[in-house]
Amino acid sequence: MFAQYKIGVNIDQASNITFRNSIISNIKEGRSYTFLASSPIVEPRAGITVCGYNYPKASCKDVFIYNNIVCGVPYAGYVTNA
Repeated sequence: MFAQYKIGVNIDQASNITFRNSIISNIKEGRSYTFLASSPIVEPRAGITVCGYNYPKASCKDVFIYNNIVCGVPYAGYVTNA
């Protein structure tokens, strides 16, 4: 088990991928940013992102996520674009 900061698995610029049977956990808060209430910056923290980290530049098609467990993530387990 590894302690990751910000993102557990980031799938970006990908096609024809199946990601299955994994456990993603223990994602920690980032250590390098200070935020103001008026700042538009959101530090992404997720277990698994599928073209959600670099949206709208990211391009993904035929990406399938099956039978995964995501726990211990401070923001979201799964992040995708629309």
